[in-house]
Amino acid sequence: MNTNVIPPVLIAALAGSLAISAPAVARAQPGSNAESAQVRYRQATESFSHRKFEDARRILVELWSESRTYDVAVTLVQVEYQLGHYGAAANYLQFALANVPPTEKLAITARMKKDLEQLAALTGQVRVSVDEPDAEVSIDGRIIGRTPIADNTYLDPGVHTVAGRIGKRVVNKVFSVEKGRTADMELVLPKEVAGATAPRPPMVPVTKQSTPASTPDPGASQAPDYTLPIVVGATGAAALFTGAVMLVVASSKASRREDLLNKLPDSNPCGTGDSKPAECSEVADLASGAATFRTVAIVSFGTTLAAGVATYILWPKSRDTTSTELIFAPSYSPHRNLFQLGASGRF
Repeated sequence: MNTNVIPPVLIAALAGSLAISAPAVARAQPGSNAESAQVRYRQATESFSHRKFEDARRILVELWSESRTYDVAVTLVQVEYQLGHYGAAANYLQFALANVPPTEKLAITARMKKDLEQLAALTGQVRVSVDEPDAEVSIDGRIIGRTPIADNTYLDPGVHTVAGRIGKRVVNKVFSVEKGRTADMELVLPKEVAGATAPRPPMVPVTKQSTPASTPDPGASQAPDYTLPIVVGATGAAALFTGAVMLVVASSKASRREDLLNKLPDSNPCGTGDSKPAECSEVADLASGAATFRTVAIVSFGTTLAAGVATYILWPKSRDTTSTELIFAPSYSPHRNLFQLGASGRF
């Protein structure tokens, strides 16, 4: 927060403002808003007198957005100056000088001009132009007006962003200002996209002799899409192949197990107290492997069955297709290690 002494002219202007501004602000507001504006303005001046500058600024900026008046501008000069916002203070003072009421003393006006010169030495200025009229111009997100903009804008020294806009066409530029210097910013809006605003071609009237346009046949159907059922069917075929391989492997292991058992003595060579632990261990491994591969084969065949049903359901049907019936009958023979899938129906 800036604690510099307020220039004497600003004190004089503020003293006169506090004496007459509340009624003036009230006159600027229509209807019932007048009393509210008057109350808020007095709250702002009271906050200012208690050096609560942020509170005063918040209230005054709201009043400024509702109605830009000389009195609010003069009071905002005081607040922004105390907060160290010299650029904003200079802009409000520039507005006040352009809208001095006839009742203001000439001496006050003259001293206000000198204060603007002092603020100008603490700030930089920017002169903004756009290649098209009536473009909205904003600096650091704050709208300053529409082109052409006659007055310069005061800014605190540093880096700023200026934008010009007409509709959806926007141009942005980043620039910097120095104390006591004026920067010129010339903005060029992007051009309209070719054909974006092209006039619509004229409609050709239809005479009585014109041949009526053909209408689509509501009974005509689009070409059927076989992608999904083919993918599902291919998945079922892959599962069928996998199941067959697994079944062959399971049968091979089971056959080797039987051969190995037949070579061992006794009717139950691998029972309690087996005399051939190594061979019995291999027999157990073969039995376990055969069971595992057989289970995988059964799961694969089940997947094939599900894929076949899904393929049938998803396969596009023509309108004149007669009633169909499809029955799948899976069967498995544990003695022969054989899985069978039968299908019958009416197509």
